[in-house]
Amino acid sequence: MTSLADYAAAHRIAYDELASVIAGLDDDQLATQSLCPDWDVRACAAHAIGVDKALTGWVPDTENLFDFAIAARFMEEAASMSPAEFASAITAIADARVADLESLDPSIVDEPSMTPVGPQAYGNFLQIRVFDLWVHNRDIAIPLGIELPDGGPTAEQALNEVHRSMGYIAGKKIGLEDGMSMTVEVTGGAPRTMHVAVDGRAGLVDSLDEPTFTLTADTETFVMLACGRVDPQARIDAGRISWTGDPEWGEKAARNLLSFGWAGWVASACHRQKLSRVLAVVASVTLTTAMADRDRRCADDIGCSDDHARQFAPTPPARPRQRQSSESPLHDVRLSRRAPFRRRGPRRCALRPRSLA
Repeated sequence: MTSLADYAAAHRIAYDELASVIAGLDDDQLATQSLCPDWDVRACAAHAIGVDKALTGWVPDTENLFDFAIAARFMEEAASMSPAEFASAITAIADARVADLESLDPSIVDEPSMTPVGPQAYGNFLQIRVFDLWVHNRDIAIPLGIELPDGGPTAEQALNEVHRSMGYIAGKKIGLEDGMSMTVEVTGGAPRTMHVAVDGRAGLVDSLDEPTFTLTADTETFVMLACGRVDPQARIDAGRISWTGDPEWGEKAARNLLSFGWAGWVASACHRQKLSRVLAVVASVTLTTAMADRDRRCADDIGCSDDHARQFAPTPPARPRQRQSSESPLHDVRLSRRAPFRRRGPRRCALRPRSLA
């Protein structure tokens, strides 16, 4: 997908998928725990569509940031909606966002924009949004026992986001050693083959004659494992991920695909927290204490690597020197600076080293 029309069409597919899951659910079903630990189905859906409510009408550039508080307010409003009102609100927001995208000049996809991974082209942001929606739709559908399609442009985009991170996954998460290699065979509605080799550092290659092992998984299993949303053992037992070649490394890979440490935002810190970090750095935005606390509790998505999280974590201004009492042997002490939102324990819910989910 490279054109604005393609992005708009993919958004429509993702929105229709979300609407089809939410339609007809009652209050008890909306209260079902989603795959994001801190959110039930209602909250997860409200978060996913709420971001697009905030994006509607926003003209991207590196200074004019959209108001993320709009998404937070929608989540609060959605909590008291009846099931029918909630379903109607999702449809209305989706229709407005698609119309908004279709009204833009096609060249806007090449314009500079804030994204969850720093300044890039607006088209990259739209790709990430499709990925985020695809993952959150399954965060909702899987606990409800609803099977969603694993093919089409949205599945392709979800795979793209993981595909471009395979070097990181192989080298940092799986821990392939120098001279080793792996092939991933994705089956189902969006089949593709990926090859990674380690020559000093892990990276994607065009082909491999004899990989150390080959990992095979269906589209949903592969992406959701990379996002930390599902249990590897359950998918192994169900035969939805398997391996050939070196058995030890094949099993290690199947159990260590997690790269989007948000299966948060998009994983322990979800998409929203990742985004707020980037906003703070790119635009020097000061988050309120309430939003910061909410973000720290958030489990998505937006998913980025630990390195990315550290890279984009904002550092507060240095405090002025504080003079201790004359009785202390240390008179001048410069307080150290540290980045807020430090990770406290492993992330459980993933978005990719570069995404919102």
